[in-house]
Parts: sequence; C-alpha cells; structure tokens
Amino acid sequence: IFFIIFAISLFFQNSYSGSFFSYSTNGKSPGLMELGGSARSMATAHGLLASPNGYVLNSRNFASWSARYTTQFTFSFVSETYFLETKDDKAEWASFAFDDVALNIPIIKNEWAFGFGFSPISSSEIGFSVESDIGEIIQRYRGSFLDGYVNLSFAPSENWRVATTFLYTFGNLSDEFKVLTEDGLYINNFNAIHEYQARVPNLGLSFQYDDSTLQFSGQAIIPFKGQMFHVENSPGSITPEAVFDMTMPYRFSGGMGLTFDYFRIGISGIYENWEEGFTVADNNYPQDLADVVYLGLGFETKSNKSSFALGSDNIAWRFGLHGAILNNRDNFSVIKEYAIHTGIGIPFNSNFSNIDIGIEVGSRGDIEINLANELYVKVGLSFTTGEPWFVALDN
Repeated sequence: IFFIIFAISLFFQNSYSGSFFSYSTNGKSPGLMELGGSARSMATAHGLLASPNGYVLNSRNFASWSARYTTQFTFSFVSETYFLETKDDKAEWASFAFDDVALNIPIIKNEWAFGFGFSPISSSEIGFSVESDIGEIIQRYRGSFLDGYVNLSFAPSENWRVATTFLYTFGNLSDEFKVLTEDGLYINNFNAIHEYQARVPNLGLSFQYDDSTLQFSGQAIIPFKGQMFHVENSPGSITPEAVFDMTMPYRFSGGMGLTFDYFRIGISGIYENWEEGFTVADNNYPQDLADVVYLGLGFETKSNKSSFALGSDNIAWRFGLHGAILNNRDNFSVIKEYAIHTGIGIPFNSNFSNIDIGIEVGSRGDIEINLANELYVKVGLSFTTGEPWFVALDN
C-alpha cells in the first residue's frame, strides 16, 4: 500500500503547476523551496516542530519518531491556488501535489524506531510566452527535487530523543525553449530542451527534549558532494551526457514549545544556505538564490486532554502565522512571504490514527521590488494510520 500511494503521489507531483516565483531571476534555480510536513504542520505554520502530538510523522523532527507505540504511516497531499498580479497583467491557476509520505516502525516501543519516507525539497512548473516578429517564443521550466530517507531514532532517557537519518536527494529539471512560427512549424535552430538530474547524499542529525510541559528540538541536514547529469536535446542533435559535481544547501530547523492539558503553543525557525550552498561545478548563483529564513508561530487546542478520546470528543483546532525569505530571487531581489494558517485534526481510533486538514493563506513578492505579487491559498490533507505490528507474547 505504501508504494502504491507513493507512485500515485509521483504522478500528481509530475502534474504540478507551481508558483510564479518558482522561476528565479536567470532561471538558475531548482525551483521554489518546499517545507514538506503534514497538514498539521501547515495548520500550525510549522510552529509545533518541537511538540509532536503522537499522531503525525514530521520530516522536520526525525528524533520525535521514537515516541511511538504503534507502526504509523502518514501520507499528505496539498492543493494550491494562485492569484498573480504584475504591472501589466493578472492571472490565476491551481495545482495539486503530494507533500510527505512516511512509514515508522517501533522496534522497541517508545525507545527505538526505524522509519523511511519521501519529502519534497523544491518544485517548479512555470511557462512564459512572448510574441515577437518571428513568432511566439515559449519557455517552460519544470521539475522537482525530493528527499528519500531512512531514519533510526532512539530515546536514551525518558526526556531525550535523538536520531540519525540518511537522506538521498534526487530529482529532475527541464528547461525548454521554443520558437513557434505563425504556420505552426518549429524553427529547429530555436528549439532546445535541457534536462538535468540531481543525485546528492545527505546526513541528518536531530534531537528532542520533552518533559511533558516544555519541549525543544533541533535538526541539521548535512549535504555531501553529489552529481548533476545534463543532456541538451535539440532538433538534429543530442549532446553527450555531461556530469558535474553538485552540492545542496545545509538545512537547519528547530523549535520550542509548551504543552498543557488542553493546548500547545510553539515557535520554530528554519534556515537553509541556498545562496552559497547550492552549487553546480563549483559555481553558486547569488543572483538567483537567497538563504531561506523562516519563522513560524503555532497553536493547537483540543476539547479533551486524553490522547485516546475519539472523533468529535478530541478534535484538535489549530492556528498559526509565519514570515519567510524564500530561496529564489526575482528581479535580483529576495522574495518575502507572509501567511496565516488554520486547520483541524480528527482522531478516528485509539491506535494513533488521524485525519488532518490544514489551510494556509499568504502573499509572496512585492510588485515594485519583484515586479509581481502572488496571493495563494493552500489546502493540505493528511492521513495517518496506526496499528501494532509487533506484540509481545506472554507465556
């Protein structure tokens, strides 16, 4: 079931139509950053990274995965609607894609756990069309980067949890340039497709402290040197595959939270050094990329303090807000993003199964600085199922 859902997810990811800002100043970008996580993360603006609720697996806090009593499987989807305004035009469109897929298996419940999954890092699908004297000039930029990961988490004591994670970043990007004449024929000299494939290994280290009331966590994803493969495909010629050294950015995330009987509140931060960390053939792209800075504040309340209350007796209500600097630059300037968040979580059995819905409404870019402003509405949906796979047999 896990791999069937992942295959379906990849289909939706390939049909993704992304943000206008997924294209950077000169097009030297792997797309707009994706935070991943579940609909719970979306609903709380990722502010509760340090305060897991026992239901949902989160790729921004791998250490918390050892705090599980049953095998859990989480998969998430997101729909996004865009409303773009430039100085000359307005447009709107929508997308649908997968967000996170994860499976976690307790080896020794509440102590050791083994998990694996997939999480998006960046995505892009944007096209431009311009009329000229020779015909219509079309450029299309599409693709995505994903993390596939294997995680081992351990609780050395009642309050502390740690994890080591191997992550493998992979993905495909294509940059297509066409000139379409008025009679519908392509001009061969002006039709080219550049295909890029990325393969980069990473190591993740994370920790969490939880004394039931106070929680804090930290996570670092450390990249190693990988490779990018490039092929140019033009009418009448295909260049041999070229291979370049490639690195991804360092990714840091952490948070602090407070948990009480009926509510949680938390704050989180994310930093990723895209400006210097993303390199191809030892080249970085400061005109196209910026370091990611993300600050989120999240709040979660529920009607029953028992973790095992079902349905409407234990609905979790969630709220949040965030501000961020995104990884792409447009018009050589950083892109700022602000959003408000809300959502709910509904448990449906006592084995830690949950349905989560998240909504995010935000704004990206400045029409004077970036030459465009984009309003967006995200709706996320996550399903987490929990069931015991291993049971101790008594004599």
